[in-house]
Amino acid sequence: MIAEEYQKRISEGGVLIYLRKSRQDTEDALANHRMVLEGLCKKHGWSYVIKEEIGSSDSIEHRKEFKEIIYEDIPSNNYSAIVVYAQDRLSRNSGDMEKINETLANHDVLIVDKDEDVTDFNNEADVMVSDFKSFIGSQELKMIKRRLRAGKKAGALKGYWVNGKAPYGYVYSHKSKKLEPDTEGNPSPSEVIGSIYSDAYAGASTSDIAFTLNRKGILSPNGTYWNNTTITRILKQEIYLGKTIYGKSSGSGHKNKKTTPLKVKEKSEWIVVNNAHEPLVAQEVFDNVQDQLNRRNKVIATRKSKVSSLSGLVKCGSCGAGLYIQRKDNGSNIIKSCWRKDPFGKKCGNKGISETKVIDAILTEIKKYRDDVAEILDKGQGDNNQRTSILEDINSLEKELKVISSKFERIADLLEDEVYTKEVYLERKDKLIQKQKDVENDLIIKQNQLKKQDAVEDKDKLALLDMVLTNFDKIIEEKDINKLFKSIISHVDLKKESTNDEGKVTVNFS
Repeated sequence: MIAEEYQKRISEGGVLIYLRKSRQDTEDALANHRMVLEGLCKKHGWSYVIKEEIGSSDSIEHRKEFKEIIYEDIPSNNYSAIVVYAQDRLSRNSGDMEKINETLANHDVLIVDKDEDVTDFNNEADVMVSDFKSFIGSQELKMIKRRLRAGKKAGALKGYWVNGKAPYGYVYSHKSKKLEPDTEGNPSPSEVIGSIYSDAYAGASTSDIAFTLNRKGILSPNGTYWNNTTITRILKQEIYLGKTIYGKSSGSGHKNKKTTPLKVKEKSEWIVVNNAHEPLVAQEVFDNVQDQLNRRNKVIATRKSKVSSLSGLVKCGSCGAGLYIQRKDNGSNIIKSCWRKDPFGKKCGNKGISETKVIDAILTEIKKYRDDVAEILDKGQGDNNQRTSILEDINSLEKELKVISSKFERIADLLEDEVYTKEVYLERKDKLIQKQKDVENDLIIKQNQLKKQDAVEDKDKLALLDMVLTNFDKIIEEKDINKLFKSIISHVDLKKESTNDEGKVTVNFS
């Protein structure tokens, strides 16, 4: 029975019904809560608005609707009461409840639950009861989490799949609670996994395997082109040996949520259950593939350990890939032709060039840049109108990149809704990728123009450029030249479309 004093306050103001479906709740549970709370409002003749969402009770910062209620609706004095199924639907987090209590008290907003219990946060007795409920709710949440962890561990030991979405190649069986081979389609995902391991066993590189799948029109698990990263990840998964692995890590790596920090555990601490489901790969094949991957990684690591004058600086002016520098004993290093291939294996056409030619071009550009900066400093100020124009261009290009990003999401939705075929989707995606590259290149040019304009505010820039030019000929070690270049250069774009082409070197200053 609601006291007359509260009846009057609630009737004179607006009422908000807040419904929150926890991820473990069913749709029927949410519908039942809505029916109960709407019935309560109708019983008392209260006008009401409904807001609902799906989310955990860990933090209100990750619940869009409730954040809007606390930070906008309540401070605007739109409501006299919030009607909830139970108080812990607001939050089980004690810190959040303090914020909620304070906000509701400041604006004289009541809480009414399904049992018609009213909480007034300007009443000390009610606050004590609320704090007790919050404490109980917090302890209950901890208990639920402990039970869930214990249940997942027990399930894993039985070979049940407890690690979220089924990996590519398998589907989750609700009947057996285990993974089963995904045999839908031609070829089916389980057959694709078999072919990936078969090709890797035969010596094919991860890139070549990706090219083969893309040429056949087979989409990756994400509905896009395959690449060597996706293939490598699949080739390292022991799940395809019929194993279920639980407890690889603890905590969470979530950037925003206040959780226990992510900790990756030692392999000896993992729970590995053998024969948990049907394997898609034989052990001897898997072991052989791991040996091949490890050998390739050692070769790559050896290459990366050697530093040349331009290591980490030169990028392909056509596709943006980092270019590999071939070192020679006589010092005449060569920047190799671009290694990158498109999703179907077609190699980028950008040609290689002598490292010496690129270094000469870089020094020429540094001298020009130095003279530009000196001229601006001599004038005493930059061209404000030009700076404003550049900033406007940068702003426009950044907006265009956001639009392109939203278009990527849109075409993915159209593929999922089967409005687009995979062929149309890939065609549209390729066009967007090219458009994105063009806009990003234009943005880099404008940003470099802005840096020159802003040099008027940085007199140390001229001194740094003079230092590089003065000391360059005195440096012997390639690693020291590399360090010197990196002090003023973010990267260098190289474009050489044919063997007879002199090549175009674009220096991007930092």
